[in-house]
Amino acid sequence: MIKRGCITALALVMSSAIAQAAAAEGPTQMAAQATAPAAVPAPAAGVVEPEAMAALNRMGATLRSLQRFTVQSDATAEQVYPDGEKIHVPVRTKYTISMPNQMNVDFVSDSGQRVLRYDGKFMTLAGTKSRKYVRFPLTGSVVDVFNRLEDDFGIELPLREMFLWGSEASDVEPPYAARYIGDSMIGSDAVSHYAIRQTGLDWQIWLDKGDKPLPRKLVITANDEPSLPQFIAHFTWNTAPDIAGDAFSTAAPKDYQLVDFGTAELTNEPAAKGKR
Repeated sequence: MIKRGCITALALVMSSAIAQAAAAEGPTQMAAQATAPAAVPAPAAGVVEPEAMAALNRMGATLRSLQRFTVQSDATAEQVYPDGEKIHVPVRTKYTISMPNQMNVDFVSDSGQRVLRYDGKFMTLAGTKSRKYVRFPLTGSVVDVFNRLEDDFGIELPLREMFLWGSEASDVEPPYAARYIGDSMIGSDAVSHYAIRQTGLDWQIWLDKGDKPLPRKLVITANDEPSLPQFIAHFTWNTAPDIAGDAFSTAAPKDYQLVDFGTAELTNEPAAKGKR
């Protein structure tokens, strides 16, 4: 397990903004907006439509079948101030993944850029503004890393939940309501629109039509907050990317400072180390 000191190091390197960036996973919304379907009557409370659940299961299975891909999430998260004013915070997150155990995640927000690199043996997390990084041994699949990020660092990536949906490994709370809203368009692409309700959350998802229902848009509303803040993300997929051979290198740039909480000796880092 990763030591508690590593978690502190991560906080120093990444700052609280990475948690916001990762939780908001995903600024600049795509110009192509989903076309609103005609109004549909509200279903009876607690109705879970089998069609909606089957579509989500197909989505999860499709994601788990991908071997090499990139996906960019352009998202907006709403921050609610004490006076009730809502401020939109844009966050862009790009994943580059090669299964089973290589992953890059780049977070870009108003507060700067943070990067995560995982090569199957080590993970590096760095802040381009602070020019500091932490590096530590880590093994396991990409899904394992998703879980470790959440359990050890409190970094939640919505892509994790979508990947695991419908699998035995999923720990997502079953919805108490789920329904098919209708078909619509995102740009020139036909999509199917679904609405799901869970305790404290309403969310909507738009999936590509056809045999590969990749998620294209996600809207999450915190329905247990009086202000009903939302998170909105648009996804752009490339399932046949040209990934450079050194794309998953966990070596930090030479001018970055290592924040060492006992991990340097485990990763053969140079003797000069950043201070706590």
